[in-house]
Amino acid sequence: MRGFIAKAILLGLATASFADNPSQTETTNKSAQTQPTEPIPAAHKMGDRSAASKDASAPKAKGLVARWTSMKKVFSADENETLSVEATSSAIKTPSESTLANISQAEPLPPGEAPPTPTTVSDIAMSPEETSQIIQQPSEMCDMTMSPTETTTTPAIPVAPEGYGWYGRLDFVHWTATDPKPVGSAFNSYTGAPTAPLTPTSEPTERIRIDDPNTDHEMGFRHWIGAHSSDKIAFEWGSLWVNPSSYVEQLNSRPASTGAFGVTPAETVRIAFTNEPVDFANMSWRNRFWGTEVNGRYHAIEGPIWYLDTIAGLRYFQYDERLVFEYDRDFAGTSPTIRRERFNTGNHLVGAQLGGDVKLRLFEYVTWETMGRACLMANMQNLEVTGPEPGQGRFTNTSNLGSRSTTDFSPILELTSGLVLELTPAITFQAGYTIMWIGNLLRATEQVDLGRIGGSPVVPMATDDIWIRGFTGSITYRW
Repeated sequence: MRGFIAKAILLGLATASFADNPSQTETTNKSAQTQPTEPIPAAHKMGDRSAASKDASAPKAKGLVARWTSMKKVFSADENETLSVEATSSAIKTPSESTLANISQAEPLPPGEAPPTPTTVSDIAMSPEETSQIIQQPSEMCDMTMSPTETTTTPAIPVAPEGYGWYGRLDFVHWTATDPKPVGSAFNSYTGAPTAPLTPTSEPTERIRIDDPNTDHEMGFRHWIGAHSSDKIAFEWGSLWVNPSSYVEQLNSRPASTGAFGVTPAETVRIAFTNEPVDFANMSWRNRFWGTEVNGRYHAIEGPIWYLDTIAGLRYFQYDERLVFEYDRDFAGTSPTIRRERFNTGNHLVGAQLGGDVKLRLFEYVTWETMGRACLMANMQNLEVTGPEPGQGRFTNTSNLGSRSTTDFSPILELTSGLVLELTPAITFQAGYTIMWIGNLLRATEQVDLGRIGGSPVVPMATDDIWIRGFTGSITYRW
């Protein structure tokens, strides 16, 4: 930059010297004819003029060339050497010995002849092309161009690659849900005949526990479809569906028998607490959960290798359970009648959610993504209990048959984290893990009043929390 300022000063001082010495143009031209001058590099030559103006400006151009040659000699030393303003001014304004000799040998003007018109600054003004060729010399001017590392930074991860306004994502999930709270047994199997008395020390050989059902390694999927309305705002719709899980367990009474390996004792299935014998007992359980959501995304923070999207929207989630008992109380088999008693629960959660989505660039095509959301949900719960006529069932009676509903508050917390691999600018693959916690769910397994089996069971309307967790594999496509 200092070299550039020195050159500007030189050019200005040269112009001033033209105005102070009107006869210097002709004197310099004569000196240029007698003294050899250094060739002007191609990079310093003037720009071409038109044929009409070339002849008229020839004397001025020659004088300008002579002074530019003098200015070059000042900078003929090392390019990195910087001259002071005083030294530069002295180099231009101090005439050389040959110039003084030429001035002293100049012939005087004849009497009565007017002196030549002084050369003005406008007469030696250069065209923009000529000025740019003199000033913008890469060899003598400091390089003011910044390197790419000084002008750019590592590109941040965009909300969506440039040119892609829509995106779709499909997740394949492998879920596991937590077991219900310990409740107790509904049926027990004992060794012995139906008429054999039970003692306090009698231990069942098998049990059907109400809290045995669980969602173990079920498959499901979720998806999102979104569109970007701008560089910072996007809207998306998503859904979640998990394959319904079921659980079935059955016990059968059998009489004693004699075989090749000896005598097989009798086994009798009995209803818990009442110890009434039954021919068989069956308990089945089934659950279902799915959900949908609508969100807006805002590209809130963007760093060199990471960014944060904030998420806000509405969500609907449904979780249902069904618990069924089937048994035959007519042990003698004279008039077998199967009793069937059901407990159906439903949870319909609606509310708002807030969250964030963070991406961190690890390598050129590898990113780590973590998305978390918190939901405040109103849970509309309902319970339906059906069974045989009052007095004929053991798990149901007039006290608990029918439908009931209530509204509760259920929070949801969800966290998904995984590694994202960019296969192409439009296709990415993600492998990660998802965990979800849902509170205050009405579960069918907790609506059985085991303490009043055979009597007047009540409806506890008890709730429970569940954890849903599993591995996910996702693919995202942008268009």
